[in-house]
Amino acid sequence: MIPALRSLASGVGSRDRRGARLSRRLLLGGAALFLLAAAAVEASDPGCLTAECHGDLGKARHLHGPVGAGECLPCHQQGKGRHPQGGAEMKLVAEGDALCLMCHADPRAGREKAHSALALGCTGCHDPHGGAFPGMLSASGSQLCRDCHANPADEFPVAHRPVKAGSCTLCHRPHAGYGEAVLIAPMTELCSRCHSGKTRDRKHLHGPVKDGDCTACHGAHGGKEKGLLPARGAQLCAECHESKQTAAVQHTPVREGDCGGCHDAHGSNAPFLLPAPGNELCYSCHGDKESLRAMKNVHPIVTQGCVQCHDPHGGATAAMLPAQGDALCVSCHEAVGRQAAEAQSHHAAIPDAGCAACHDPHGTGNHRLFPTPGAQVCYECHADMAQTVAQAAFQHGPVEAGECWICHNPHGSPYAPLLKGYYPEEFYTEFELGNYDLCFACHDRQAFIYDRTADLTGFRNGDANLHYLHVNRPVKSRVCKSCHGVHGADQPKLIKSRIPGFGAWEIPIRFEQHDTGATCFVGCHKPKTYDRVKPVRY
Repeated sequence: MIPALRSLASGVGSRDRRGARLSRRLLLGGAALFLLAAAAVEASDPGCLTAECHGDLGKARHLHGPVGAGECLPCHQQGKGRHPQGGAEMKLVAEGDALCLMCHADPRAGREKAHSALALGCTGCHDPHGGAFPGMLSASGSQLCRDCHANPADEFPVAHRPVKAGSCTLCHRPHAGYGEAVLIAPMTELCSRCHSGKTRDRKHLHGPVKDGDCTACHGAHGGKEKGLLPARGAQLCAECHESKQTAAVQHTPVREGDCGGCHDAHGSNAPFLLPAPGNELCYSCHGDKESLRAMKNVHPIVTQGCVQCHDPHGGATAAMLPAQGDALCVSCHEAVGRQAAEAQSHHAAIPDAGCAACHDPHGTGNHRLFPTPGAQVCYECHADMAQTVAQAAFQHGPVEAGECWICHNPHGSPYAPLLKGYYPEEFYTEFELGNYDLCFACHDRQAFIYDRTADLTGFRNGDANLHYLHVNRPVKSRVCKSCHGVHGADQPKLIKSRIPGFGAWEIPIRFEQHDTGATCFVGCHKPKTYDRVKPVRY
């Protein structure tokens, strides 16, 4: 008796009657199992894998588990009689994949698509007894795949690294997977397993990337160009986007077909997939304009973005501008354009050199985008006026501030020379308020229309208004320049020592100022003294 069965029988006497009955059942069941096992051994005895029968099946390097254990019956069963003496045939216990699935889990379970080779059955790729390679395959890795599939590495100048290495299963499942290509994971997840970080924390994604369609641009197995791309640069982009290489003047990266010079093909935190927002991207190449970032008094449109004037891809004229010179400027500065076109008094610089004669289109840090500070921009052309002002001991307020444009409109005016208001050219003129529009833009006109005042002007004898006396006369009313230099003079109150106006003779004036008045020694009348506190009687 087998030791296990003997031990089982020895325990019967030590139990009660009910336990004895249970022990007898176990004893009989164990004996039955033993007899079945003995019958199986006898059926395969002296063994299937012998030199006389199926010995070649056991010589493969990688054997199917039952074959390696010498157990043929898990898959084969014999008919009536004995095999092979009785001529009984050995049949499979099940047909096709059903046999394999008796032991192996269905590899298609939970997968979207099955490998088309599964239609041939498991034995289409696996030898049921053994093979030269793991998995009882007849070839290793991609070599087996190439029995049915062409080698994709031969189709492209640039092959995907796994393809080049023959590692098909790095991306594809051999039985079933995701999509038509039976991938090991959905495409976006699959690509990111190796190519991580391309879009991490990016706010703006390229359309195909957002849709998870990496193969919209990249070949899964290879491509003609670096990056597994079917075309290079702009040629690839033009397959989806309208070509930007049509403008008369093209941005250098556009002309070179280098869309990636300004756009990230996968994603960015800036709109339009730019690697940096707005002007910062422009400054990365145009370093000569980088000072505009912190500069004061820049062209306001610069702060809105370089693309307000420059098309980033190309334009009709130089520097990718939609129009050239003044035409571009007046497209925004319409009022200035009309003013210059309709002016009776024209600034010579405008027809000669245009807006750029005085203004830098980006900025210089100076007021009004001038290339030099204040009035210096005017003096570069008006050198004679620069000398006059420099020699003047006393300067008119706007001149001293370097703001010529307080009185002159540099774009054009109805009044010569570019004056913002009417100013009489004559030495004498009838007094009318309109004749002094230019002066009254800053000075109080009340000081010239009342014959007596206590505070409107300091030019008075007691309360007698001496401005009124000179300007508001029935005949020969003097104009401002009869005494004053409009830009500057060598005496206080802008009173000039020589006044032109009478041919070759220049009227002399000597002005001696006192605490409460002054004395004028002038060539057109006797010396006159005025005093605001103690009026002089004449």
